[in-house]
Amino acid sequence: MSFREKSAWISLVTTLGVYAYYFWNLLGTQDMHDADLFGLFARCVTVLVVMQVVFHILAAIRNPRDANAPQDERERMIALKSVNIAYYILAGGAVLAGGGLVFMGQPVAMANLLLLALVLAGYAPTLNLDAR
Repeated sequence: MSFREKSAWISLVTTLGVYAYYFWNLLGTQDMHDADLFGLFARCVTVLVVMQVVFHILAAIRNPRDANAPQDERERMIALKSVNIAYYILAGGAVLAGGGLVFMGQPVAMANLLLLALVLAGYAPTLNLDAR
């Protein structure tokens, strides 16, 4: 498995795990104050950053030459197609978040819907199976 593939798996698994925990806690409590919500978000982001840095360093140490290799044509094509998918996911999420604000009247709900759209759009390369 190449370093970029390991990197994609590290990012996918850690992000899904951390944000699944975040959204599970968010849905589990209806009367969470903004300060508590911000604290939960800050803890999740901190854990995510630390986990990704540690796992990426370990993956780079195992194969440093592969970690420094430039992207080949196939990897650039996958990235290009993935940006196209990510755009539609993010645009759809922004529309849903705007609708959430209009119909629910809760800016915090809108912000969390936008966060969900960003998380999903950030991992569009894993959805682009036909490019591989």
